[in-house]
Amino acid sequence: MVPVPTGYSPPPVRSEPVTVVLADHDGIYPHRIVLRDRISARLHADRWDHELARGSAPESSAPLTLHAQVLVSAATRRGLASSLTRIVEDAEGRGVPDWNALGPRHHHAHVAPARGEIAVLIGLLLAPVPVSARGVALVRILLTDGGSPLYRRSAPQDLRTEIRKATRALDPTANWTI
Repeated sequence: MVPVPTGYSPPPVRSEPVTVVLADHDGIYPHRIVLRDRISARLHADRWDHELARGSAPESSAPLTLHAQVLVSAATRRGLASSLTRIVEDAEGRGVPDWNALGPRHHHAHVAPARGEIAVLIGLLLAPVPVSARGVALVRILLTDGGSPLYRRSAPQDLRTEIRKATRALDPTANWTI
C-alpha cells in the first residue's frame, strides 16, 4: 500500500451533468440541473410536497422534478410504510413508545378504524410498481403535518378519507384523461 501524504485530499468526484425535461405553457424543453436546483429540492421539501398534492406537474420546475424523483424512490416509500406500520402498532399497543419523539402524537382512536385502509396504503407503498409523486406527497403530508387528521382532534372518518385519497393518488394513471 502506498502511503498517502499528509494533507492530501483526492480530487473531487465529478458526476456527469444531469438534464431533465421540463414543461410549461410554451412546451417542453431540456433543463440542466444546477446546484441551486438540488438545494431547493432539499430545503423546501414541504413546499414541494404541497405543490404536488395540489396537482402541480412534477416537470413544472427543476426542484419539483428532483423532489418527485426522491419521493417515488423505493427508499422513501419504505420509510413512509415503516412509519405507518409503527403508528398502527403503537395504536394497537404492540409498538414501543418513542418517548424521545418530538412533535405531536397521533390519536390512537383515529388509527384503529382506519387500520384496513392503512394496510392497503402500506402495501401499495411497498409494491414494486410505479407510483405517482402526488400520492407519495399526500402520504408525507399526512405523516408530517401536525394539522393532518392523524394528529388533530377531528372525526376519525377524516383520517380514513385522507388515507383513501392518498391511496387513489398513488395510481400514476389516476389523473390521465383520454
